[in-house]
Amino acid sequence: MDMWSVGAVLFHLATGESLFLTNHHNDIDSDQLDLLCQWPDYAKAKRMKKIVFPCVRNLIEQLLCMDPTLRP
Repeated sequence: MDMWSVGAVLFHLATGESLFLTNHHNDIDSDQLDLLCQWPDYAKAKRMKKIVFPCVRNLIEQLLCMDPTLRP
Protein backbone atom coordinates (compact mmCIF):
# COMPACT_ATOMS: atom_id res chain seq x y z
CA MET A 1 0.00 0.00 0.00
CA ASP A 2 2.91 2.36 0.61
CA MET A 3 4.02 2.24 -3.03
CA TRP A 4 0.44 2.93 -4.15
CA SER A 5 0.47 6.01 -1.90
CA VAL A 6 3.74 7.17 -3.44
CA GLY A 7 2.10 6.85 -6.85
CA ALA A 8 -0.91 8.89 -5.73
CA VAL A 9 1.36 11.63 -4.35
CA LEU A 10 3.49 11.67 -7.51
CA PHE A 11 0.33 11.88 -9.62
CA HIS A 12 -0.73 14.93 -7.62
CA LEU A 13 2.70 16.52 -8.03
CA ALA A 14 2.80 15.79 -11.77
CA THR A 15 -0.72 17.01 -12.56
CA GLY A 16 -1.77 19.32 -9.74
CA GLU A 17 -4.87 17.16 -9.29
CA SER A 18 -5.89 14.52 -6.78
CA LEU A 19 -6.06 10.99 -8.12
CA PHE A 20 -9.65 10.73 -6.85
CA LEU A 21 -12.11 13.54 -6.35
CA THR A 22 -13.03 14.58 -2.83
CA ASN A 23 -15.30 17.21 -1.34
CA HIS A 24 -14.21 20.23 0.70
CA HIS A 25 -13.87 17.98 3.78
CA ASN A 26 -11.54 15.63 1.84
CA ASP A 27 -14.23 12.94 1.92
CA ILE A 28 -14.55 10.68 -1.10
CA ASP A 29 -18.05 10.06 -2.48
CA SER A 30 -19.41 6.57 -3.14
CA ASP A 31 -18.80 6.70 -6.91
CA GLN A 32 -15.17 7.67 -6.44
CA LEU A 33 -14.77 5.04 -3.73
CA ASP A 34 -16.10 2.36 -6.09
CA LEU A 35 -13.67 3.56 -8.74
CA LEU A 36 -10.82 3.38 -6.24
CA CYS A 37 -11.75 -0.15 -5.15
CA GLN A 38 -12.12 -1.48 -8.70
CA TRP A 39 -9.47 0.73 -10.38
CA PRO A 40 -10.40 -0.35 -13.92
CA ASP A 41 -7.89 0.10 -16.75
CA TYR A 42 -10.01 2.79 -18.45
CA ALA A 43 -9.98 4.96 -15.31
CA LYS A 44 -6.24 4.58 -14.88
CA ALA A 45 -5.58 5.30 -18.57
CA LYS A 46 -7.74 8.43 -18.45
CA ARG A 47 -5.77 9.81 -15.54
CA MET A 48 -2.38 8.83 -16.93
CA LYS A 49 -3.06 10.91 -20.08
CA LYS A 50 -2.77 13.99 -17.86
CA ILE A 51 0.92 13.31 -17.17
CA VAL A 52 3.10 15.07 -19.75
CA PHE A 53 6.45 13.35 -19.31
CA PRO A 54 6.57 9.70 -20.48
CA CYS A 55 9.14 8.56 -17.90
CA VAL A 56 7.07 10.06 -15.07
CA ARG A 57 3.91 8.50 -16.50
CA ASN A 58 5.62 5.10 -16.71
CA LEU A 59 6.73 5.22 -13.07
CA ILE A 60 3.32 6.32 -11.81
CA GLU A 61 1.56 3.66 -13.89
CA GLN A 62 3.75 1.02 -12.26
CA LEU A 63 3.18 2.39 -8.76
CA LEU A 64 -0.59 2.49 -9.28
CA CYS A 65 -0.79 -1.08 -10.53
CA MET A 66 -3.75 -2.91 -9.00
CA ASP A 67 -1.66 -6.02 -8.36
CA PRO A 68 0.82 -5.15 -5.57
CA THR A 69 3.26 -7.83 -6.72
CA LEU A 70 3.74 -5.91 -9.99
CA ARG A 71 4.59 -2.62 -8.27
CA PRO A 72 8.23 -1.57 -7.94
